[in-house]
Amino acid sequence: MSKNVFSMMKFADFFTLANALFGTLSIYASMLQRFNFAAGFMLISVVFDFLDGQIAKKTRTTLFGKELDSLADMISFGAAPIVFGFSQIQTELGMAAFSVFILCGILRLARYNSVNNKDFVGMPITTNGFIIPIIYFANLQVMYYPYIFFVLAILMVLPVKVKRFF
Repeated sequence: MSKNVFSMMKFADFFTLANALFGTLSIYASMLQRFNFAAGFMLISVVFDFLDGQIAKKTRTTLFGKELDSLADMISFGAAPIVFGFSQIQTELGMAAFSVFILCGILRLARYNSVNNKDFVGMPITTNGFIIPIIYFANLQVMYYPYIFFVLAILMVLPVKVKRFF
């Protein structure tokens, strides 16, 4: 008999779901061309991702929680950024950049879930959740977004150790 999914949840997992919820709200806001809200929701997702990580460290994360966290991160820091980008610039270069970005995000999270490292390898996908809003609020012209997304994609999959700050 399968376990009830709710019985598998720990306290930190509710913060993970809040991360996913705000990532979804960011996608919705991007679709409505409400980019201030979309960027703000991405930033809120970063806060919930940070909180879930802190709580999980103190209460011991579970395999369920680790998988849930990666799925939420893919929504908030993989899918939400590309919808944000696609909603503002629809060029072939943009399509290529956003496609490479999401694929590298998937690879980044798969590596994280399958390799047990003390440090991160490659830039954590969560970093996108504050870099992309920063470039938006800095009023960087959207014509530069594809180049930034290409750079962020490469940084996520580089085999370089990145120290954990928290």
